[in-house]
Amino acid sequence: MRAAAEAEAPPMVERLDRAQAAGRLSGLESIVDVCKLAAAAGNDEGNDASLRRWKFPEPPKIAGACSRKMADEMFDALGAARATVPGLSEEAALSRLRALRAVCALVAEKTNAHWCGIYQVVQPSAGTDLGPFGGDNGAPNLLKLAYIGAPSRPYFPLTAAFAAGSNNSTVAMSGRAIVYHDILALPTDSPYYTCDARVRSEACVPIFGPAGSDKVIGIMDVEAFEPDVFRPAEALGLVLAACAQLSTADLLRGPLAAAPAAAAIGNAAIANASEVNAAIANAAEVNAADCAAWEAHSCRLPAKLSTADKEVLQRSITLADRSAYFALSTCPISHVAEQRMEQVSSLITADAYAKLFEPGVYRCAKCEDTLYDHTAKFVGPCLWPSFRAPHHPTKSLHCIDVAPGAYNQYTCAVKELYCKKCTLFLGHAFEDGATTGDTHPEARWRHCVLSLSLMFGALD
Repeated sequence: MRAAAEAEAPPMVERLDRAQAAGRLSGLESIVDVCKLAAAAGNDEGNDASLRRWKFPEPPKIAGACSRKMADEMFDALGAARATVPGLSEEAALSRLRALRAVCALVAEKTNAHWCGIYQVVQPSAGTDLGPFGGDNGAPNLLKLAYIGAPSRPYFPLTAAFAAGSNNSTVAMSGRAIVYHDILALPTDSPYYTCDARVRSEACVPIFGPAGSDKVIGIMDVEAFEPDVFRPAEALGLVLAACAQLSTADLLRGPLAAAPAAAAIGNAAIANASEVNAAIANAAEVNAADCAAWEAHSCRLPAKLSTADKEVLQRSITLADRSAYFALSTCPISHVAEQRMEQVSSLITADAYAKLFEPGVYRCAKCEDTLYDHTAKFVGPCLWPSFRAPHHPTKSLHCIDVAPGAYNQYTCAVKELYCKKCTLFLGHAFEDGATTGDTHPEARWRHCVLSLSLMFGALD
């Protein structure tokens, strides 16, 4: 029975070639009408400032991740967009970017995603310097033309070396869509570029040239903070339909004026220009808030585990018997032990307790001393539950200050947290609560605690 159940388990990762993607799209073509959307948004001059220039993170110190600190300069998005089409006027480029942003806003809204971006394949001329994100001079890159959500890098190099750790580059180079249904359950060989630890599911789809061309001219990348967002046929179908229509809409190759010539597939599921404009305005507001808080609100994603490692851990550590997990803990905690505890907690409990708000107390899983209660809990930005303060200000926790910038490039104050009674490692406290979801008048600290280090129970 167990083998049969495992065989029937839905895949965590799907890779779709063009024929498979078309099969998934069958019957759903009318779910979105890119051309109608473009016509509604192309002449809307609102929020043009965020299309001309936008923030982006500094180059990361660690490969395969994003820095939480914004670069001092702004990215010249309009200039980069104009450079993709010789002679493209500023107004034509802005019109194109407005339309692409509208597509991003609508896809994010209709799929309940938190981030959506559209990228174009560009081939810079020899000697062109694309900056620290552009890879080797002269190599092709993905250029981010429009997006909704938190800031991210403007370029993705299209090289085999970079694609080994990037699903965006892999999709552009292979022409095969990749759908991650749960980032925390990815196989170790999955190409994945971590920029936001909150992301749990992602759909990355190629955009091909018109008239059946096999040439990839761009990609759409859509991310959500919950797992399985793109498992429903309608959600993935909307992303696939948008990409299929972008391949003929001229938005990635020339001025928007050419877009209406591409006939829309089916009838529009989109209402009218007012709905589009409302979606853009809402997305721009969310994007501004994300930019303001980005430098200090995302926790490190646990390192990936191999399938064999997962099987061993699941046999040796359970909610009923956590002794092997407790044995990993030291005080002070080492970097290796900390990473391992994060991996194990993620595997065994996933994000248990993160969305639990029932009345009760959270005790140390090892010694059962009371650490937190529900009155101090709030919705934070990471995988683990977030608390404003401990149950008792001096008796619950032992804290160790972390050197400035030593943890994941945080610029705020950070502390390591331990149970005061048994010194079990719990997680970290960040002095960023007021900007990461806590609306309490006394918001200051955010205690981000590993779920496997906690036990929830009734009030004393």
